[in-house]
Amino acid sequence: MNKLYEYLDTVHSPYEAFVMETASSFFPVRKHWHYFIELLYVKKGQIEAVCDGKWYSLHEGDLLVCHSQAIHEFLPSRDPATGEIIPGQYLVIQCDLNALNTNSNYVPKFRYIFQAARQMSECKVVLSREDMQDIDVEPLFWACIRERHTRDYGFTVLLNGFISDLLIQIIRVWRRNGLDPQNLPFGKPEDKELSMIAEYIDAHSNQAIRVQDLAEMCNMSYSYFAKNFRDYYGMSCKEYIEYVRMNKAEELVLFTDYDLNYICQEIGYFDCSHFIKEYKKHKGVTPKQHRMRMRKQKGEEVLNYFDENDLIQKNEE
Repeated sequence: MNKLYEYLDTVHSPYEAFVMETASSFFPVRKHWHYFIELLYVKKGQIEAVCDGKWYSLHEGDLLVCHSQAIHEFLPSRDPATGEIIPGQYLVIQCDLNALNTNSNYVPKFRYIFQAARQMSECKVVLSREDMQDIDVEPLFWACIRERHTRDYGFTVLLNGFISDLLIQIIRVWRRNGLDPQNLPFGKPEDKELSMIAEYIDAHSNQAIRVQDLAEMCNMSYSYFAKNFRDYYGMSCKEYIEYVRMNKAEELVLFTDYDLNYICQEIGYFDCSHFIKEYKKHKGVTPKQHRMRMRKQKGEEVLNYFDENDLIQKNEE
């Protein structure tokens, strides 16, 4: 099956900037993650976003910060009265934070600030128009899009400046909410190994993954790895493995016609009844209910793709 990981050639192109429409053939944007940070600004209308397992309704003037390695997707919003899709347009900037350099000796690198911000409640990932009322956010997005499109002489220098300006403005909003950029836990030597573990889990999520084996891959003891993993990702390693598997399962349930036995094998489960229980615990509905809801929303014919009760009974037998 497809990986959730999205590759960006950050060596030759550390910046991307573009416009997206909900009417585009590339929309909705299905679940994925990447090592670069992604900023989304809603220019018109409304869209839905799921980031790090949380659902956000984004309206005109809202800015979303998708942190490095956060699994996220973008979906259309629907009018609650008619069920019709609300048109939307949004601007996107993607960048490798390691490519952004600041000359100030007292300002920590962006990578460390945003890494810490992901774990701090005062650093909201959605900034509203009110949060940014004194900031010219939209012109900075358009400037980045223009430079990335024209690629004229010195465009990377200008992109570096525009994006740095935007990130500083975001950090200022977080500072007003309690973030102290001068007192952050700076990256440890182990962070490089831990950052690569997410890609390994993604690629091998259909196999049995032992936390002890992952710890050995990072040359750490089990307890030291477990503590550092939780500090880095904000959840235990077992929880993260389950999180990745459930996101892949949801993709297969909603966007394919595969039966439940196949889906179980693809995400590393061998007991359908256990999988159904875990899916409901994470998504609030069973796989069958989730698929039927999606088909009804799209106005498609609802077929009995799999009977969960039969599958549970067969596995229990």
